[in-house]
Amino acid sequence: MNDSLAKFKVHLYGDEKSKATVKKYLRDVGNFLNFCPEREIGRSVILEYKDSLAKKYTTASANSMLCALNSYLSFIGKGELKVKLFRIQKKTFCPEDRELTRKEYQRLVHTAGSQGKRRLWLILQTVCATGMRVSELSAVTVEAARKGEATVVCKGKTRRIFLVSKLCKLLLGYAKSKNI
Repeated sequence: MNDSLAKFKVHLYGDEKSKATVKKYLRDVGNFLNFCPEREIGRSVILEYKDSLAKKYTTASANSMLCALNSYLSFIGKGELKVKLFRIQKKTFCPEDRELTRKEYQRLVHTAGSQGKRRLWLILQTVCATGMRVSELSAVTVEAARKGEATVVCKGKTRRIFLVSKLCKLLLGYAKSKNI
């Protein structure tokens, strides 16, 4: 790792970036530096690199690499060379073919219940009743079920997820039966 990347790494940790973010930024900036090993970092080289990303990666992936590069450019005092990200038209709705129908949901819950998989049965109901992500399930504790809300902290953001009373009763009953 060259000296500027080592200093950039220290800077990223100082900015309280996560370990995974630091690793990704270093990899992305390293790829940029490999793209132009003998050339001075200038506008034309950066735009050429941006074009190469557009040809190889999805827009979202290319944008994440450009964010890392822009951060590095600011760090080395060349913030005026930062580039704009590719524009993405956001999809406001999930495609219907990826959406779980009510019938499919009921079949999943019924199957889990009929096979005696009570924990899975509750997970399915919790995710579908709240809209929470699977990774956020750890926030659904006994205390959260008692309060009727779970607090999720992820990437420095806090989100409150409300739990309906019927679900809380089911969760507390399960916790009691498992001595949790």
